[in-house]
Amino acid sequence: MKRLAAYCTAAILLVVILDFAAGKILDYLRSNARSGHAALVEDITRRCDFDVIVLGSSRACHHYDTDVLSRRLGGRAANAGIEGTGIISMYGFTEMILRHHKPRMIIYDVTPEYDYLEYSADGDMTRYTSFLRPYANNDYVRSTIGRVSAIEKWGTYSSLYRYNSIVPVVLNSYISAPKDTLKGFAPMSGTLNESQVTPRQEPENILSEAKVSLFKEMIDLCRDNGVALILVASPRFGALSSDIFEWCYYVASENGLPFIDMYLDPRFVDNPDLFHDPSHLNGEGAAVFTEILCDTIAREIG
Repeated sequence: MKRLAAYCTAAILLVVILDFAAGKILDYLRSNARSGHAALVEDITRRCDFDVIVLGSSRACHHYDTDVLSRRLGGRAANAGIEGTGIISMYGFTEMILRHHKPRMIIYDVTPEYDYLEYSADGDMTRYTSFLRPYANNDYVRSTIGRVSAIEKWGTYSSLYRYNSIVPVVLNSYISAPKDTLKGFAPMSGTLNESQVTPRQEPENILSEAKVSLFKEMIDLCRDNGVALILVASPRFGALSSDIFEWCYYVASENGLPFIDMYLDPRFVDNPDLFHDPSHLNGEGAAVFTEILCDTIAREIG
């Protein structure tokens, strides 16, 4: 019995040591990434100072041309939008950014179902934390994850869990040579075929307590750090109503924030040549949209 207990103790100790060692190696590879999203996050949160940063989900990373932003707004611009995420991930990234430096401006592309409404995919809220897990060796990031799932929070104490399923991505980000990237902007190609467009089923206007709380805290973070936060609803093809942005109008007004609503902008809403699919502009549409947005910022915000 004593021998069995000794074997079990030795096995547990070996697992802990291997987990710790793997974490140190993967943290090193990630923090020294040379390409891909990992390198972009390291640049934004640790290695570089940017003047303008775009946050949000897929409509952020595909709609905001960083070259146009840099040229029109001045300084360096980066796009930290991530497909399929929202305020849970973006709040964590905002904390990481502001602990490193204070950009002049954060542009947040609002997607209501990801940022403050309940959504059909919310059954497993941990889907929104997957991009935060590799950075959960920072206690404040782990705390944000814990607000979504206590189990997920405790899981992040394991290095292998934090990097679960993305080890090849981390390795590739470290090995691959740096490329002339667009600083996170991912332009989409092709044009929309109107015949394939189906009516959009808008989500119900039911607020998510967890998302609303983090959205408001992100606003407070930016205010406390003297960072100008601009909320934007970018265009959607065929959109008929912007009712789902009612809460965004309210919270922007309550906090004295600009909210630039181009969701129904007639220059885009019926123009398939500027869209890749109904939800996303193509590269040409993104360039046109970013130019108009910069005009609006200069005219209304200064």
